[in-house]
Amino acid sequence: MSSSETEVAIMAAIGELADAYSNGDYRRVTSMYVPDPGVVAFGPSVGEKWIGPEAIAWAYARDFRNFPDSELEFNWASIAGRDGVAWVAADCKAHVKIDGRVLRVDGRFTAVFERRGDRWLIAQSHFSFPAAL
Repeated sequence: MSSSETEVAIMAAIGELADAYSNGDYRRVTSMYVPDPGVVAFGPSVGEKWIGPEAIAWAYARDFRNFPDSELEFNWASIAGRDGVAWVAADCKAHVKIDGRVLRVDGRFTAVFERRGDRWLIAQSHFSFPAAL
């Protein structure tokens, strides 16, 4: 797969992640991660580290319960890869409804994707929202 094909495929995967997140579908979000016990996701707050598919599913389900009308968008990404692995650094924006008001928070997303069959799945991810601190 050429680097431009990898970029297109990863951008599609990031778009799918944003769509699943914006629809509050934790099962779909979780299905975008490798199903391996060593998969890791870091959240934006101290102590938010989940290892394994069940822990990651729990974290997203909790987030969607706490913030049910949230949306996520990606507005810039740097993508590189080789031999079925790609790494991503991206700017994102979260739209979170709290007490009837929508809070827009700029953030960052980094991830390592692994090609499994015809899909690119997340092997490791980290969201941060430094402006929210």
